[in-house]
Amino acid sequence: MKRNTLHKNEQGQAIVLMAFAMIALLAFAALAIDGGNAYVERRRAQNGADAGALAGARQVWINRVNLNSSETLVLSEANAAAEKNGMGDTNNIPQDAINGYVKAYYTDRNGNTLSSNGNPIAVGTTGSIPPNAGGLKVYATRDFKTFIAGIIGRTEMAATADATAVIIPPTGCGDYAIYGTGPSGNGMSVDVTGSSGHGGNNFQIVDGGIYGGDGGHVQNTQIVGTGLTVDIVGGCNGSCDIGGTATIDYDADPQTAPPLYDIADYQPGGQYAVIAGINYYQYSGNQSFNGSLATGLYYVDGSVSLHDVEGTVSIVTTGDISINGRAYLTTYDQRFPVLFTLSGNTSSGAIGSHNPDLQLHGFVYAPNGAVNISGAQGALYGAIYAKEVSWSASSAAIIYEPAFCPPQRARVLLLK
Repeated sequence: MKRNTLHKNEQGQAIVLMAFAMIALLAFAALAIDGGNAYVERRRAQNGADAGALAGARQVWINRVNLNSSETLVLSEANAAAEKNGMGDTNNIPQDAINGYVKAYYTDRNGNTLSSNGNPIAVGTTGSIPPNAGGLKVYATRDFKTFIAGIIGRTEMAATADATAVIIPPTGCGDYAIYGTGPSGNGMSVDVTGSSGHGGNNFQIVDGGIYGGDGGHVQNTQIVGTGLTVDIVGGCNGSCDIGGTATIDYDADPQTAPPLYDIADYQPGGQYAVIAGINYYQYSGNQSFNGSLATGLYYVDGSVSLHDVEGTVSIVTTGDISINGRAYLTTYDQRFPVLFTLSGNTSSGAIGSHNPDLQLHGFVYAPNGAVNISGAQGALYGAIYAKEVSWSASSAAIIYEPAFCPPQRARVLLLK
């Protein structure tokens, strides 16, 4: 009798141990299967957060450029991007401003969350985009069913991820008032020479630096401003004398200059030709202008000669632009260059001016040729970008004006 009782007790203990073992096995299975699935869902949530932050931050910038402070489109774009990348939609109306699975908050340009009274500012709660908003932080949540964990009472789980995207505003011309891309053929992509008389250097460059992509020569020149650089690839050709506070590098790394303007925009039917409307003037063949010019955008399929001119104009040509005598020109529209040519002339200059009095307000652009300027005095409010730049004068000044630089797209950077 005792032996049979002992055997039954042993059987009961074995069943209990097997039950505990099964629970342990189920727990391990839940950890392996549902844990792996949770990782996949977390990755999907991260994709949604990344996409939402990038799209929302981009829309913040677009709204700002268009002077539109509405938050609705920011939310719609963030939600739409998140939904296209695996996020659910709580109201089943795709790509609208409502989605409980996606929460967005404003950040500054460094990714720090903006707050009001100690609380983070959520997109859609203030009625307008804060003026200091420089990015977006997005939280994305995915609810999902479990496979094994439901047996032990955990039927649902959630995966949450966040991402921050910040706006990198466009820099226009960068920090260069003079940009010579090169190659020049003689190691002189930039040649700037002033006079050393009257107690100082008489070529002044204010708030802008210099880049020479194929050697350069800069003499009797003063650069005024903070954080500016003179970057010459291939070294100084001859004697260089640069005053002021700029950081000078005669062994700079080469840069790739993006195309800043597309001449098709200025040709008949182009977007800027359409914008100019009745102030658009088209010419075929070489032209000569003098005196006071009618305000507007001039497109010349040929070369242009300017004699003692003044006016609010933008002149775009396929051939050379030569200036003789006095020239007082201000760009017709800040989005347009004041002078732009596709000419590849690097001898006499795609843009050439040999006169005693030059004043230009705007961007000077000759991507394929040289800008050659000489004379007793001259001033440019803007910047020069060309294959080669040569400017010599007894008294001259370039005041870098980023407002005249071609508009560039902002970048949106995803912070990790």
